[in-house]
Amino acid sequence: MADELKCRTVRVDSLEPYKVLARISRKPYASFVTLLMISGYLFIVSESKVFPIALAIGCLFMIFVVKDKILLDAADRFIVVYDTKNKDLGTIVYLSEIENWEYIFKSSTEEVIFYLDDGVEIHCPLVMTRKFMRYLKDKMEHKEIKREKKWKK
Repeated sequence: MADELKCRTVRVDSLEPYKVLARISRKPYASFVTLLMISGYLFIVSESKVFPIALAIGCLFMIFVVKDKILLDAADRFIVVYDTKNKDLGTIVYLSEIENWEYIFKSSTEEVIFYLDDGVEIHCPLVMTRKFMRYLKDKMEHKEIKREKKWKK
């Protein structure tokens, strides 16, 4: 499988300019901003100021100091899945090559698996998926594999 993906691996800066319709990054900004607002509210209403200040400092640290990493970009005709070790490389997947796709949610991870028409599977880890899932449903809803949920008895 690694040999098959080498032919799809491209230098990201060599791609023609494209409009990003959905971007998945490792840092969930919306969650941090929400927590920052909650810490502001707690600072105002609580007697103890230690927890809200610690929460705010942690959120600000995550927003401004910790580096973000782009996991994938979605354009009109293709998706670029960035290499986790080398940010200059990415795997390009054209929407026309995707036979099916599947969203998998587990307690510790979320991912989308693309099943390509030549038998290759591409796994994409996700964080904060709403915008990307809307993109996939708009572009390829008829190709989604929906598994029945197994409920514990």
